[in-house]
Amino acid sequence: MQTHFRLICSISTVPGWSVENDAVLISEGLFAIALPLGVCVAIFVQKKRKRRALKQQIEMLEKLWRNKV
Repeated sequence: MQTHFRLICSISTVPGWSVENDAVLISEGLFAIALPLGVCVAIFVQKKRKRRALKQQIEMLEKLWRNKV
């Protein structure tokens, strides 16, 4: 187990950081997972807002069209 831990320490994702225990390794892994996930969620929320705004604009145009005709 000790040799596997040293191997993982040697291939740390952030250069210059020395991984000395499991807690650092776990937190580094969680950060590596959370950052891209947060970016994906932010993109999803932004697209959802744009879709909602576009839907509202279409509804307004339909109402205007009905009133005109």
